[in-house]
Amino acid sequence: MNKKYRSQIAWGVALFLCAAAAIACYFLFLRWEQFKQVLSKLSSVLSPVTVGVIIAFLLDSMVRTFIRLMNKLPPKGNVNSKKRQKVEKVFSILLSELVLCAAISLVIGTLIPQIIASIRTIIANFNQYIRNIEEWAEPFLEEYPEWAAQFDNVVEQTGKMINDFLNNDLMKLIGSITNQLLEIGEVLYNFIIGIIVSIYLLAGKHRLLAIGKKLVYAFFPVKHANRLLITLRQGNHVFKGFLIGKLLDSLIIGVLCFIGVSVFRIPYALLISMVVGVTNIIPYFGPFIGAIPSLLLVLMVNPYKALIFLIFIVILQQVDGNVIGPKILGTSIGISSLGVLFSILVGGGLFGLTGMILGVPAFTIICSLLRRLSKRLLTRQGMPVPLTAYMNSGAVEPTEPVQEPSAESADDGSE
Repeated sequence: MNKKYRSQIAWGVALFLCAAAAIACYFLFLRWEQFKQVLSKLSSVLSPVTVGVIIAFLLDSMVRTFIRLMNKLPPKGNVNSKKRQKVEKVFSILLSELVLCAAISLVIGTLIPQIIASIRTIIANFNQYIRNIEEWAEPFLEEYPEWAAQFDNVVEQTGKMINDFLNNDLMKLIGSITNQLLEIGEVLYNFIIGIIVSIYLLAGKHRLLAIGKKLVYAFFPVKHANRLLITLRQGNHVFKGFLIGKLLDSLIIGVLCFIGVSVFRIPYALLISMVVGVTNIIPYFGPFIGAIPSLLLVLMVNPYKALIFLIFIVILQQVDGNVIGPKILGTSIGISSLGVLFSILVGGGLFGLTGMILGVPAFTIICSLLRRLSKRLLTRQGMPVPLTAYMNSGAVEPTEPVQEPSAESADDGSE
């Protein structure tokens, strides 16, 4: 077939697909509520499988670590035998699942009751905390009486807002969580099925990956299939490294925070450490999100202890940002601070806390793909690839001569 007709057919197919996609989006917009209901129903049905996939994704690195440790044990027979490898894999998967269940049991049985007790104590002693702040500020207000009225107004408004939150919004939130926990049957069912699904996924990981790889090569040309697999491998590396690294980093920071506030006898040590550790999962802004409410809580109890806590938390964040974080996550995640801010704001706005956590690795992968695509396109046009070549206000000339199209390709109607 003539190249001219091939090009016209290709453009026609592309236009048809674009028109079909536009019509599908239009009808999807008209039926958005029904579409959301279908997605919600599907999500509810597949929730045990989703739980299993998440568990398997998080435990995969632990399973491989256990397998490496078992390989170092004194061998009994052939080290490379399939039977031994299978036994090591089974034991590694079971040990990983036991570690996960033990960690969840520890949180539910030990930490949560103490945190609830701390919240109840805060609510019961809230008025005394307000009086503590007033007594602490009294010498300052006597020296500067013009600030007294404004201070009293700020304390009154702030106290009313916090009191309303503690006695109304927080109680509603705890009641909602309690009602959800009462549906323990569904939660337990999803978790148990999720554990079973994760065991099957971890045990058959290599076979499932081989099936997926086979399908990719079946439906795509070899060149595009290789690029797709490289992209998927890179995405898996970024996501897994970021999530597991952040979880480990947050656990270390929570433990260090608990040790520090316990040494300095700062009140509500466990509650504050949990807040600081959990919010530390959010990149860059997490430490501030956790430190500010914790500081206000300590300030209400004892302003002098709040000063000690402020100094301690600043030192802890510096240690995390300059020592612990780079050791676990690496020195760079591949995007600038502006990119981190953008990914957190967009991810948080669209998907809440989950979007804030996953937005950074997702944006990192997108930036990496754009860099590779732009490099390929610039190289094809003979343009320079380094960013420094584009940091001037003038035009940028090709560094290599661009191949002129032949007369045959110029007459193919592809303008």
